[in-house]
Amino acid sequence: MCNWLRLWHVLEIDDDSACTVTTLANTCGTYSDAFCNTQVSQSAPSCGTTCSTNAQCDASANCQGNLCVSDGANGDACSANNQCTSNHCQNGFCCATGDCCNVAANCPASYSNAATCDTPSSCQGTRDDAVCNASKQCSTSANVAG
Repeated sequence: MCNWLRLWHVLEIDDDSACTVTTLANTCGTYSDAFCNTQVSQSAPSCGTTCSTNAQCDASANCQGNLCVSDGANGDACSANNQCTSNHCQNGFCCATGDCCNVAANCPASYSNAATCDTPSSCQGTRDDAVCNASKQCSTSANVAG
């Protein structure tokens, strides 16, 4: 009986086909994860090291200069929506909606208004200033004392 069991173990055949295309083999950081391929004989799949399209990158990354790079946070520089975690690039920066900024100087002129003399008898006036808020969106700080 012992010889029969020993023979059974020797006859075990490698068959990797149960490792299917849904079997995650390797998490690849900013590159797309590597999966098995259902073949009977498989080698461990490797991660990408270059890219030519965003499809070769992880969902939270994009292809820039043949490399997968992480999507930018609000306030980071961008040139396309897919470069931002918020999927919104406006005015050269990432933010959730509207006009994006990193500092108030990045905001369009429409967020500011020139000073006005509101009370001529006491020579008092106000102006509206552009503000880059904590969400990295342009807004207006109204009636700033002049």
